[in-house]
Amino acid sequence: MSIILNKKQFIPQLRKAMTGYSPDQGFESNLEPFRKGSRTKKTINNTNYKKSAVLLLVAYLQEDFYIILIQRSEYRGVHSGQIGLPGGRKEPSDNTLLETALRETHEEVGIQPEDIELLGQLSTLYIPPSNFLVQPFVGLFNKNVLPDHYSNEVKSVVLLPLKNLLQENYFMHGGVETHSYAVNIVVPYIPVDRHKIWGATSILLDEFRSILVS
Repeated sequence: MSIILNKKQFIPQLRKAMTGYSPDQGFESNLEPFRKGSRTKKTINNTNYKKSAVLLLVAYLQEDFYIILIQRSEYRGVHSGQIGLPGGRKEPSDNTLLETALRETHEEVGIQPEDIELLGQLSTLYIPPSNFLVQPFVGLFNKNVLPDHYSNEVKSVVLLPLKNLLQENYFMHGGVETHSYAVNIVVPYIPVDRHKIWGATSILLDEFRSILVS
């Protein structure tokens, strides 16, 4: 697909691409830090995984398209300080995983569900260190200004320019410090500002990219 990143032409392209996409069809990412295909639902032996959901939210801000990410606050957990998509664990009050994604997005970055156009889903993804099975949703933020408040679980909001993700050389390799492995590991990552987006988040971004460029 030839991608033109102006608001009038790109949004219909995005809607069409997501409408025609069937997730969970064996997508294999170039950004899988370990064995390719090891995070799909079919490969999970542990049936006691925790259900969760995230939202990949595209926004048109300051005359350009961005993907809204968050940097998590420091805490005693495997994802401390990492860059991720808004989302979290399914709570008993959530009737569906979509409700989880919308609730968490509102709690974390202040975006109201009514300001989001749901476009579709990406493939479910298993995260071994936290034992989460993640259902990713894709949405379009239909306002042009972000809320100026977010939860104390979020250190900052990080905006990834969509044009960066669509470049041919969109990822690099380098070392990252982790809270789930006792070593500095070398992984593929997507750079944004001074941050490195790696692991599950980079895999989901890679899948989204593949939808747009196919």
